[in-house]
This record gives sequence, structure tokens and C-alpha cells, in this order.
Amino acid sequence: MCGAGHFGERAYDRWFLLGEKRNEQLSLPEVRQYGLDSFGDPDYVSIYGLKPGDWYARGVRIMGRTAVECTRDRLASLIGRDINAPGQNHGLLLAGYRVLGGHEG
Repeated sequence: MCGAGHFGERAYDRWFLLGEKRNEQLSLPEVRQYGLDSFGDPDYVSIYGLKPGDWYARGVRIMGRTAVECTRDRLASLIGRDINAPGQNHGLLLAGYRVLGGHEG
């Protein structure tokens, strides 16, 4: 890595990964650089609780667009719980309309 916080001369941000790197398989250093440049965390792109070094060692490879689409496991869990809680038994009401399952009482 060269430069302050950059892999080579280019920042590994969402625009670069959705543009030039969109359909290219990323190397482990590129995945870590994206995490560092975009979120200050080289382990940002965790998949099913595995850090990049762990999932990469198991043979998992991702493209630039996939790295951008990843949601942190912790955040994804919180979103899932928030979505599930109100719709679990009663459905979700928006503007008076039931939009998610649930049971009519």
C-alpha cells in the first residue's frame, strides 16, 4: 500500500468499486483498503461474522459491487430485529393499511 490510507494512488471508495472495479474480483488487500478508506476499518466487509482474512482464506471471493453492498453483521442484525418486531404478530400499519403479514385480531 502506498499513500496515506490508499491502495496505490486511488481511494477505494464506493464510486471506484461501483465504477472501474464493479465486475472485477477484489484481492484481499483491496477489500481491506475499501474498508479502511470508506469506514476506517479494514475488517468492515465481514461476511457471516467472518473478517476478510478469514473468509478469503476459505476461498470466498467478491467483486467490487458486492463489497459495496455488504452491510455490517451487527447493523444487519439490528435492522432485522427492528423489522421483525412490529410485524411479528400484528402486521405493520402504514397510513392505515396493513402491509406486512400478521393476524387479523
